[in-house]
Amino acid sequence: MPSDSFIQNRYKSVYWTCCAYFKLLVVSIKLRYLGMSWLQKQVDFNNISDNALGRRVTDPELLAMHEAVRFAARWHFLTLNCLPRSLVLVDMLRGLGMVAVVCIGVAKKSDALLSHAWVEVTLNDMQELIGEPESVEMDFKRL
Repeated sequence: MPSDSFIQNRYKSVYWTCCAYFKLLVVSIKLRYLGMSWLQKQVDFNNISDNALGRRVTDPELLAMHEAVRFAARWHFLTLNCLPRSLVLVDMLRGLGMVAVVCIGVAKKSDALLSHAWVEVTLNDMQELIGEPESVEMDFKRL
C-alpha cells in the first residue's frame, strides 16, 4: 500500500498538470490576440541579473512542478514552445508565493537567429535556473 506522502505527491503532480494544461491554453490565446503589449507586462525586463550562472534548482517539489508543465505542454492539442511554458511556470510558482521571472535569450547559429525562454526562481537570495540544460546561459545571450 502506498504511503500518504506518495499519494499526496501524486495528487500534486496531477493537479499541477491539469492546471498547467488549461493555463497554457489561456496564455496561448493571450499571446496570439494581445501580443507584445500583454507580454511586456508579464516579463520584467528590468529584473534581470547574471547571478544565476551555473546554479540549478534542486528542490524536488519545484522540479516536479516544472515537469508537470512540460508534460501538459507535450500532450496539449496546441503546439507550444518555451515562452508559453515559461509564462505558465512563473505564474504557478508565484501562486506558491515564490519570486520567479521569465528570462529571454537569443543566439545566432550559422544563418539563423534563435530565441529561448526559461525561468529563474529566487531561492536563498540567489537566482536559480529551473529545468534547463547546463548550456542555456552559454548558448543564449539574455535580452
